[in-house]
Amino acid sequence: MSNKNFRYKLLSGLRWTVLNRFGVSLTSFLVTLLMARLLNPGDFGLVAMAAVFTGISLVFVDLGTKDAIIREKNNTQEFISSIFWLNILLSLFVWLVLILTASIVADIYDEAIVETIIYIMSLNILVSGVTITFQAQLEKEMRFKPIAIAQVVSRIISSSIGIFMAVSGYGVWSLVFMNVTAELIYTSIIIINVKKLPALKLIFAHIKKIYNFSLYLTLTQLLYHLQRRLEIFTVAFFLGNHLAGVYSQTHTLMRQPVKLLNGSFASVVYSALSSISSEKERTRLLYLKLIQTFALLYIPLSVIFLLFSDPLVLFVLGEKWLELAKLTPVFGIIILFLSFHRGDVVVLKSSGRPILLFRIYLAYLPITILGCAISSQFGVFWVAISMLIASFLLFITSMMTTVRFLEISFSSYLSQINRLLVYGILMLITGYFINIYTIKYFDENSIISAIIGIIFCLVTYISALLIRPVDAWTYVLTFLNLSKTGDVVTK
Repeated sequence: MSNKNFRYKLLSGLRWTVLNRFGVSLTSFLVTLLMARLLNPGDFGLVAMAAVFTGISLVFVDLGTKDAIIREKNNTQEFISSIFWLNILLSLFVWLVLILTASIVADIYDEAIVETIIYIMSLNILVSGVTITFQAQLEKEMRFKPIAIAQVVSRIISSSIGIFMAVSGYGVWSLVFMNVTAELIYTSIIIINVKKLPALKLIFAHIKKIYNFSLYLTLTQLLYHLQRRLEIFTVAFFLGNHLAGVYSQTHTLMRQPVKLLNGSFASVVYSALSSISSEKERTRLLYLKLIQTFALLYIPLSVIFLLFSDPLVLFVLGEKWLELAKLTPVFGIIILFLSFHRGDVVVLKSSGRPILLFRIYLAYLPITILGCAISSQFGVFWVAISMLIASFLLFITSMMTTVRFLEISFSSYLSQINRLLVYGILMLITGYFINIYTIKYFDENSIISAIIGIIFCLVTYISALLIRPVDAWTYVLTFLNLSKTGDVVTK
């Protein structure tokens, strides 16, 4: 693929993916806020309890086949069909296991309603078995427009159903049916946009072809999901469904920026990197630019969450979610580490090195288990702190692995983010003194005080970028200017 064609497809894919993520994230954020007003934390906690098991189950349906299809250079119709039917068989098996074990899960939590929730939410397992191959084909061809339309439309319709049910007094079931209908609508739209449907063929030679890549990627995803779900399970088991709802909603709300920004880049960059995986120099350049872009976008977000969590949570969600405000500053730092880590994941996967990711997560999971086991005895805040420590260690390990693999010096990596870290510190100092000043005129948790502080912080950050810009600032401006397609990737 020529540089010009590569750049055009990358920018086109990015723009559609950003529009998609922006629409989905904005809808999800607004719906989450509205549902939080209509429902109680315990309702979210019950869904989170079931999602611990349904979420992990999705890993066994995928088995890394989606990423394998994208990486594969020559996708024949027989290859696609074989992977499709493999996913269908796996989804049926996993769904059956969930159905048979739902009552045991409910007994573990001592919440009988969780059994019924799992029965309904497990339908997503069956649906996802159909979706995986179709979505992989679209991403392989870098056709992100139909994916964007499918996700936005499905989210709007399912959210409308969920809100209507919540207003009508259906409680936790409004969350359950919102989740299931979103997946059904999304899959229907994706199928319509696929050019060729799979044939009735299942050839094991094609499955064996991706075995090594998929095996380690599946194990990695399993370890990752175990870590994520373990947090929720620990809080739910030891601290009850109310705090499980608070913790899971903090997870959900704080990950919206990650889904918007990382999600916008990750799938497109993965497809792009897979197409140039044999060219280490281009991979190295794109990785460094990706890291700097993440730093540019996430550092100000982390500062805002650190300084203004209490007034924002009280204003947006109300006093019944006050416990969430205590967790927000911690998650504000966590998302910064996880954003950098996500860049490492994309590079290692696209380069065909899932075994390196597997080793990282294999070392990471025991740290998470130990942290959750100890911290849960002291309260939900300390569970978040333990995850902050674990996330930092994960970031350090994956960063060192990636820079060693790409033969990048630590000084080169640090040079991508050091100036932005200084700008973030200036932003933090500005916000701190603005808080001291405005507290004389407003209540400590006043939203007006928070808005003033946020404005001054952003002005400080943007002014620093205008005075001494970084390359990522130019990339973002070029990306936003749809009339230009500057050499953002191969320069």
